[in-house]
Amino acid sequence: MNFIYKFILPLLSDKLTLDDISLDSGFCGMATKDINRPYLDNHVFLIYSIEMTNKAIAVRKKLESLNIHNKIDCKIKGKSYRIFCFPIIGKTIPTLMSNIIGLTDNETLQVYKFWKFTDNDINKKMVDITYCPELFKESIVPEFDYSPSIKFDKEGRALIC
Repeated sequence: MNFIYKFILPLLSDKLTLDDISLDSGFCGMATKDINRPYLDNHVFLIYSIEMTNKAIAVRKKLESLNIHNKIDCKIKGKSYRIFCFPIIGKTIPTLMSNIIGLTDNETLQVYKFWKFTDNDINKKMVDITYCPELFKESIVPEFDYSPSIKFDKEGRALIC
């Protein structure tokens, strides 16, 4: 995960935890742009595989209860995903995306509480305020697989959906 993303992620919601982005939860990544929905230009996207483990289901329910703009199920390269779309509220996240780490005391505390001193980059940043191993690099939600909007019955007749 990009260094700047490690600061953005905890700022999406104070209810997010490290468990919500674990492999067991189905977390696959984070993006700041969606080429499938370019009108969502002021949002952050959390991408999860659609798994049916108890933990993955619990995390999806939790995310649905947060301040999300929307969620979408899609297929990318034949695999099923659920993408949660978080609106960017305030100026902190756009500032981070400009490679300026200027957090308030509360935001800094929120980031450190989220990572629980388990991330080396975040820990180094605490000690050395000039530390920045990499600049922000926008990541993009990959193109969705084509899915026809018309459904067909067993005889091949088009169904109205």
